[in-house]
Amino acid sequence: MSGERRPSLLTPQVERYLLADQGEVVVDQVLKHPVTLVGPVSFVVAGCGLMLWSLSLSVIPGLVLLIGLGLALSGLYRYHRQFMDRFVITNMRVFRVHGIFFRQVAT
Repeated sequence: MSGERRPSLLTPQVERYLLADQGEVVVDQVLKHPVTLVGPVSFVVAGCGLMLWSLSLSVIPGLVLLIGLGLALSGLYRYHRQFMDRFVITNMRVFRVHGIFFRQVAT
């Protein structure tokens, strides 16, 4: 294993895309503007609201609960996708890393 870490689904791990043998270091990482999180957070809030509302229903609460859960999970996925999309500025180049399951790098 020689100390190499496996790719994580929670962080993009931009260090693995650096040209270490040429002395490249990360200067800054730029995320998208926070206003892009309004949509995903709205999905999560709406989903949680539906799940809470389903507790007070007497007719088809299970369906409303599933719809709320789906909305909340969809919002969390969209939020995480925004978090994983970033521009990396190094002392030699600028590149973009994005993707959750399959990382894509554009230089």
